[in-house]
Amino acid sequence: MESRSKPASVLRAQWSSLFAPAERTLPAMLTRQAERYAKKPLVNVGDTTWSYANACDTAARFAAALRGAGVKAGDRIAVICSNRIELLEILFGCAWLGAVAVPINVASRGLQLQHILSNCGARLLVLEDVYADNLALLEASQLAVEAIWVIGTKVDLSFGNAAVGSLVGPGTFNLSLGLSKDFQITERVRFKFECSFTNLPNHINFDDPRNNLSEGTFGQVQQARTGDAGGNRVGQFGLRLEF
Repeated sequence: MESRSKPASVLRAQWSSLFAPAERTLPAMLTRQAERYAKKPLVNVGDTTWSYANACDTAARFAAALRGAGVKAGDRIAVICSNRIELLEILFGCAWLGAVAVPINVASRGLQLQHILSNCGARLLVLEDVYADNLALLEASQLAVEAIWVIGTKVDLSFGNAAVGSLVGPGTFNLSLGLSKDFQITERVRFKFECSFTNLPNHINFDDPRNNLSEGTFGQVQQARTGDAGGNRVGQFGLRLEF
């Protein structure tokens, strides 16, 4: 027998009939559903299953922990975590309290992560321990983060002491050249010749050093640049007839 999911419009209509506008908050909805379904399973992640009652209790407990740490409604909570049950615990707890969870791509580090944390103004960072090295190149003095909560067992966790932009690469030399020439044949007919080159001397430009502290190749330059940003010499020629 084939099962089909309900259209979003049908689901919205059902939720609208179940919850009045004032009750469409996560605490109200989870509490109501926990009273109705109690021990029925709500979510499965890996080997962990939450019932409706488990989800309600977990959200309230994490919200209480946030409140005890001084987090208020509207505060930003940055989250660097893979798809595991703790991620739902954080999201539900933030929503229960009214704080704003800011999930961050686990691959973010360096200048990108510095910008995200600075831009969102997060006071608390919740971090899975396997991504601790993501913090190595951050400049803590420019961030609003006051505390870091760790998911896992790693405790030797801190921001790096290197300033942003302190890792210097070998530099790039890229001389580009473009030429064009018109050849008038008659009053209304002419040829137009054009040519352009990138990296005209074909100078070898090395790529930046590897900046992932978790790799054994950290600090090594392993390849030359490719593409238009200092790669091999590329020339283009064009001839156009205008009449």
